[in-house]
Amino acid sequence: MKTGKWRQLTQAERRIEKLDRLSKRIHEDNANGKLSDSRFQMLSDDYEQEQEELRKKLRPLAE
Repeated sequence: MKTGKWRQLTQAERRIEKLDRLSKRIHEDNANGKLSDSRFQMLSDDYEQEQEELRKKLRPLAE
């Protein structure tokens, strides 16, 4: 695998992992009342959309 391709793959995987951690954190904050339901939903939707875009980007890189 070429270095540039490997770097993109690694960066995308790291970002997906970070988004997973952020998602868990906002779930906890919402459950504890630190984050409103509407704000939680907005952030959750944004994180999920970004993860899906990254996964689509990863498919051809992983081949």
